[in-house]
Amino acid sequence: MSYLQNLMVLFMLPTLVLPVVAQAVSDLEHHPDIEIQLFASEPDVVDPVALDFAADGSCFVVEMRDYPYGFGDQRRPGGTIRLLRDTDDDGRADQSVLFAEDLSFPTSVMAWKQGVLVVAPPQVIYLEDTDGDDRSDLRRVMIDGLVRGVTDSNANSLRFGFDNRVHLANGGNAGQVSLPGRPTKSVTLGRADLSADFDAEILSRTRGTGGGFGLLFDAWDNRFTTYNIDYLQQQVLPLELLESRPDLPRWEVTHNVSDHGPSARIFPIVKAQTRVNHPEQAGHFSSAGGMGLIPAGTIFKTLGNSIFVCDVVCNLVHRDVLYEKGPIFGARRAPEETDREFIASRDPDFRPVGLEHGPDGALYLMDMQRSVIEHPDYIPEKVLAKMDYREGENRGRIYRIIPRERSKLPPQQLANMAEEGLVKSLASIHPWVRRTAQRLIWEQRTDTTAATVRKHGLNSESPEALVRSLWLLEGMGQLREAELLVSLVDSSHGVRQNAVRLVARHPEQWPEAVKASLDRLQDDHPHVRYWAAIASRHAVIREKLQPLAEMLMKDQRYEWSRRAVYVGAKGGSLPLLALIVDDAESAQPNEERRLVIRELAAVVAAGLTEQDRREFVSWIKKNSKMAPWETQQEVLHGLLVGWQRRPESRLPSSVWKPLLDDWRPDSRDLDLPLFDLYRQADLKAPAVLVARLEQATLLADKVSAELPQRLAAIEVLARLPGTTVTDRLARLLESNQQSQIQLAALASLESRREPSTARTIVKNWTQLRPANRTKAINILLSRRDFQSALLSAVEQAEIDVSELNLDLEQRRTLLRWSTPKIAKRAAEFWGDEEYSNRKQIVSQWLDLLPPDGDSRHGKEMFVKHCANCHRVHELGSRVGPELTAQSHRSVEDLLSHILDPNMAINPNYVTCVVETVDGQVMQGLLADEDINGITLVQAENRRTTIPRQQIEQLQMLKTSLMPEGLEKQLSPADLRSLISFLQQK
Repeated sequence: MSYLQNLMVLFMLPTLVLPVVAQAVSDLEHHPDIEIQLFASEPDVVDPVALDFAADGSCFVVEMRDYPYGFGDQRRPGGTIRLLRDTDDDGRADQSVLFAEDLSFPTSVMAWKQGVLVVAPPQVIYLEDTDGDDRSDLRRVMIDGLVRGVTDSNANSLRFGFDNRVHLANGGNAGQVSLPGRPTKSVTLGRADLSADFDAEILSRTRGTGGGFGLLFDAWDNRFTTYNIDYLQQQVLPLELLESRPDLPRWEVTHNVSDHGPSARIFPIVKAQTRVNHPEQAGHFSSAGGMGLIPAGTIFKTLGNSIFVCDVVCNLVHRDVLYEKGPIFGARRAPEETDREFIASRDPDFRPVGLEHGPDGALYLMDMQRSVIEHPDYIPEKVLAKMDYREGENRGRIYRIIPRERSKLPPQQLANMAEEGLVKSLASIHPWVRRTAQRLIWEQRTDTTAATVRKHGLNSESPEALVRSLWLLEGMGQLREAELLVSLVDSSHGVRQNAVRLVARHPEQWPEAVKASLDRLQDDHPHVRYWAAIASRHAVIREKLQPLAEMLMKDQRYEWSRRAVYVGAKGGSLPLLALIVDDAESAQPNEERRLVIRELAAVVAAGLTEQDRREFVSWIKKNSKMAPWETQQEVLHGLLVGWQRRPESRLPSSVWKPLLDDWRPDSRDLDLPLFDLYRQADLKAPAVLVARLEQATLLADKVSAELPQRLAAIEVLARLPGTTVTDRLARLLESNQQSQIQLAALASLESRREPSTARTIVKNWTQLRPANRTKAINILLSRRDFQSALLSAVEQAEIDVSELNLDLEQRRTLLRWSTPKIAKRAAEFWGDEEYSNRKQIVSQWLDLLPPDGDSRHGKEMFVKHCANCHRVHELGSRVGPELTAQSHRSVEDLLSHILDPNMAINPNYVTCVVETVDGQVMQGLLADEDINGITLVQAENRRTTIPRQQIEQLQMLKTSLMPEGLEKQLSPADLRSLISFLQQK
């Protein structure tokens, strides 16, 4: 390569970049408190998916040039690591060097020692430039055995943790991982993330993986991850605590913290296009991947406690504001972003995949810049055949995000900094500086490091510096119990929280700190109480029981606080249950207290050992006579659940039968749990108990009975044997039954798992309420024999394809995850392609539509043809679906539903036909229902209430209330204008 060619590689040319700058930045809409600049773009960076800054400010970038199949156009591994530098500190990279190439599936990079670690499944590798030419000439495998799969589910997100270990997100692919040449050091990942101490040659499973692309630690080591639809999860509980306790339920140890839930509504500004995969998810989180965080106290003064998740399909970066919600976090939209996003682009090729802090405090946003971002495995074959799925492979952008009021952000230089300076840097307001300083201190530690950390870290006024200093000292084996005792009463809850966690790492070394941590069970902050409860598992049982009971009663409304107590009660669950039951407030327990008793009783039952049996039997005898019936009921339910979870801990029948036989309940509410316990133990229930239960089931068929009584009777009915039970449940699906009764009957039929269940549901399909059809569909898809019955119903026109309205995963249940015979039958009705069943008229009209429409004329068309049943903002009637804010739906999507309303019918909008006893027939949507009757809503929002005693028959039709044939009244220009009106924000 010539000298001039070398220069062109190393230095970006303004003439090439300026047009990109103008277009790329102008396409973005963003929060008013930030400014976005272009840090780098093609040809100097391509397909960036991860980056990290080294101590000298050099930026290492993962270029996933081999997306999506793990190889480039030459059929060889195509991933690279790019080295970018901003030599004049103007916020723009002016050097670009190819640092490493021939990497397969690279997903993440982290500066480490003299080089970088890179996740390149099936390995984590170390790359280093040893001769100073900015090219890696040393490559060493650090971890092997990661499973390689679809790109966004590969291992990712390397992080240097508070515990001085290297962490990564599993991504959901599991694997048997090991250190090279150390087969005895292998770890089975399963559903866990991973950490590595390369110096000590230790691999460890850490938290339950979210299964997605992203992992973050906040200022106090609270951890967050993401996964496609379930876009924002907190990793709440260390996995080892659950796996070492078979008496505990198998809780999901990651928890969605968004107050707008999974698959949350988001607001893209790009021109809407029909999604090739899951079109029903348009405008909702479905491809979350890549995260970012702004903790409190950074240069972004108005954006503290912000957490970001990217959605590559919707071309945006979503922000939530974290807030404390008991022992965990909640996340909500900021008031200024209720209907807009932190960053959104009009460019359909804008593919944001993560944000990282830099040495200057700025956030750096990676944009992969691909035209097709869906993995080909998720694209229908017929659609994929028409695509260039590598389009955009020569593009890429990295944006620099800064506060609007900060024009100059000098980067912090940590390379070659003395140890004292690094320790003082732990107090920096820049997250990158704090993390990098800790890493460098750890990597360069000497015999004098602990003393330096004590002097300048433990004495720092910064809580963040104090926390990292504690972890550094613990990692070096130099943390003193006296230092922990002081930290346990620090004014910062973050310090106290981490001190409690540190105590639990070496409880045998710090017995006084273990005792002191019990005081934190009454801490003012619920996060501290949570970790103190978990740490109390190391305390002596007699010392921790009363404090745990007090915390449990204080925090009983918090699910994760209760779980922490159950973890901490290790070895003392039964005496803790006795304390709770004996508490004065349990004499008439409220719903929260009842839940505590039930959950704790289940833990006791699942962990019952032979040594505990005598004490347990004695306690049961006492409480079967003395405790309030509400408490007895919850104890019985808990025992049932606990022994169902862990049958080997059940009492022997010879011990259990006399206890059950001796139970003489004052309340009939105990009959069902007692009966269930007899059944669970394979014991014959007393005839008098069975007779009472059979008598109770009579209310299930009694229409005049109160709804709660009928629902309770149906629950009892489902337990009893015999074919007559199935017949009675089938009658409860008939049209004259309330919606809740139908739903309870469906649940009971499902629990019986009888072959006749599917046919019973199909037979009553037209009588099922719209809201109950989703439950019915899930039951019909749940078993192979049920699937066959469903297909027979479709083949015989008992159920129409449009009524089922199956989404992609439901269709694939039949097409891919069934038997070959079922798949062949299903293929006659369904395919992978959206609108594969649409009428030919839709395709014809799509070709006739002009490219644009007049939204003002579209409003006139809406008023004339749609407003009787639909509403847009304040215009129209709420009969059919609300049509406000349809900007996320494509022209094709809206056209298809307008012209072919029966293509896929929302079950809430099927036509309901009621015939009264006097022969009157009425049609409409089922708007409301109670024990007294139903309410139909018709065009122009006319509502008609029909008393239940007047209903002869109620049936759901196979068609939508919206009529077909609207194209006969509208021209192509009219239709396009109507769609433009609907797409307005």
